[in-house]
This record gives sequence, structure tokens and C-alpha cells, in this order.
Amino acid sequence: MSFRLSSLLVLSMLGCKSPDTKKSGPEIIADDDDLIHLNDSGPTDTSNPLDCRSVTLKINGKAPEDTPDPSVGDHWMVRMYCDQIVMHGANRLFFLPPELATVDDVNTDADFLSAGVGTMTMQSGSDRITLDVTVLEAR
Repeated sequence: MSFRLSSLLVLSMLGCKSPDTKKSGPEIIADDDDLIHLNDSGPTDTSNPLDCRSVTLKINGKAPEDTPDPSVGDHWMVRMYCDQIVMHGANRLFFLPPELATVDDVNTDADFLSAGVGTMTMQSGSDRITLDVTVLEAR
């Protein structure tokens, strides 16, 4: 082997960085336990939204039939559920006539503006529920 070739080989070996034994960044600890203790052993499989057996609404955490008529100035949080699990995604809440209430831009919350009779429709994906609503004068 020529002197130039052996010199090149030695220099290339000297220029190589030795592997680091200490890595930067957070240390990953392998752990088989559930660190946040979620109970995911429920009977409902929500992987397919078409599997809903029961689509329902809750208004301020109650069934519509257990919710009194709203008055002007009242606030409702309206949520749609599939088999008792809240539905997220493309949700829409609207009132007819629209003068009855305003709906929050971000979620399905409503503030009642004027007394009258109309309908409230909640839609999540292709599921839709419409209820008759009577808004009373402010208390």
C-alpha cells in the first residue's frame, strides 16, 4: 500500500467522530403501565360513527325534556351524544327564526335574545335533531 493511501486512511479514521454515549434531549422511559389511568374498557366502540344506536341531545347537561323553556338572556350549552358519548367534529346549532338566539362561533352554545316560538336544530355530521323552542320574556 502506498504512503499516500495509508496516510489518507489514517487521517480519515482520525476525522471520524466517536459515537456519543450520552444523548441529548429527554430520556424515554419504557413503562407498560397506563400513566394517566384511563378506563377504556367501555362497551361502546366509537370507531364507526354509523354504529350509533342512540343519538341524543343534552342542554346544560340535562335531557331536553328535563330542561325548562329558556328566557331572554339565558345561556344554553347544547351537545349531541352518540350512545352517551359526546360527538365532536362538524357540529352546527341554529335557530329558526334566527332572531331567537345567537350561537357562539366556536362551540354549540346559545344566548337567547328575543321571546317567541321557533325551532332549534343541532347537527353533528349527518345526524340532526330538531326541537320546538318557546323563549319566554326575561324574568
